[in-house]
Amino acid sequence: MAQSSRYKAFVVFLSVVITFYILLNYFLFKLGQTLLPDHFNGYVLTFIFISSLFIIGQFVRRIFPSKLSDIIYFIGSLWLAALLYFYLIALVIALCKLIFLSSGLYNIVFSDSNKIYWFYGSILTVLLIIVAGHINARIPVLKRVSITSEKNINLKMVVISDIHLGSLVGKKLFSRMINKIKQAEPDLIIFAGDLIDDDANIVIQRKLGEPIKQLSVKLGIYGITGNHDFIGNTTKSIHYAQECGIDVLKDEQVEIMPGVILIGRLDKDIDRFSGNRRKSLDEILANINLKNFNILLDHQPTNQEEVAKTGVDLCISGHTHHGQMWPLNYVTKAIYKLSWGHQKVKNTDFYVSCGLGTWGPAVRIGNRPEVVVMEINGMDK
Repeated sequence: MAQSSRYKAFVVFLSVVITFYILLNYFLFKLGQTLLPDHFNGYVLTFIFISSLFIIGQFVRRIFPSKLSDIIYFIGSLWLAALLYFYLIALVIALCKLIFLSSGLYNIVFSDSNKIYWFYGSILTVLLIIVAGHINARIPVLKRVSITSEKNINLKMVVISDIHLGSLVGKKLFSRMINKIKQAEPDLIIFAGDLIDDDANIVIQRKLGEPIKQLSVKLGIYGITGNHDFIGNTTKSIHYAQECGIDVLKDEQVEIMPGVILIGRLDKDIDRFSGNRRKSLDEILANINLKNFNILLDHQPTNQEEVAKTGVDLCISGHTHHGQMWPLNYVTKAIYKLSWGHQKVKNTDFYVSCGLGTWGPAVRIGNRPEVVVMEINGMDK
C-alpha cells in the first residue's frame, strides 16, 4: 500500500513538472515570436525540437543508454539553463521598453526592423553565458577552510559533495576531480552525499566510480547518502559506493582517531523514496561524549539551531549547490540559513559546500565547483 502511494505521488509530481516545463517553453516561444518578422521561417520547428530534447533525453538515456543518448540529454539539460537566462533577458527587454516608452526613442529602438537584432542578440548572450558556465563547471578549485577548536585536535580532511555521477558527470571529469583531492594530501576524505545523480545503473555499468579507488589516506574515506542517491536505487547506490572504497555511514558513528568521532546521518528524504525513516538527532547522538571532537555529516543543511544545541563541534553539509546558476543563489539563501560557506552558531561550526558536480544543466554561474580542504586545529584547555 505504501509503495503504491509513493508511486502515485511520483506520477503526480512528474505530471506537474512536465506541465510546468511545457508552459515555460510555450510562453518563451510566444515571447520569441514577438521579436520575429512574420515571414521568418523555421522558428516553430527549431523551438519544438530544442525544447523537447530534455524530456526525450530523460527517457532515452534510461531505455537505450549510449553516447548518443548522453548527447541528447546534455543538450536538453543546457536548454534548462537557457530558459532561465532567456526569461531574465525578456525581463530586461520589458524594463527597457518601460524606460524608453516616454521618450521619442521608443519607436526607433523597438521598431519592427530592429526586432530581429534583439532576437539574435538575446540568443548570442545566452550562448555566451552557457558556454562560460559550462567551462566553469568543469574546472574544480581547492577551497581552503580553517577551523579552530579548544579541544586537542589536528586534522586535515577533504570534503566533497554533490558529484552527481551519471550521464553528465562521467569518468573523465571525475578523474580530474580526484586529482584535485590528491593535490590536497589529506588525512581523511568525506563524501557528503549525492555521489550518484539519479540512475545507479548507469554509474555501475560504466564504472564511473572507479577513480575513487586511486585514493589512499591515513584515516579512511567516509561518506553519507544524499537525496539523489535514493532516486535511482538506494541499495545499489550505497553498495556501489562501498565497493569503490567509501565507508558509508547510515545513522552511525565511528572513531576515526582518538577523541575524534565522525557521525553520519541518512538523508532526510529517505522516507520519501523508501518508506524508511532515519534516526532523530536525539537518537543518533544519544551516547555522544562532549569531550570528544564530534563531526556530524548531514547532506541537507537544515535545523542549524537544533544541531547547535547538541554540542556537536562541526556539522558538514552540501545539497544546495548555492543555487548553481545566478540568480538562483538568492533562492537557496532564502530557503537555508547557510547556503554556502562557513558559519558558527553557538559552539558549533557549520560548513555547507556548494558541491563539485552539477544537477540538471552542466553549468555553474556565480560559484566554482569546489574540493574543500578543511584544517581543524586546537588544543585542550
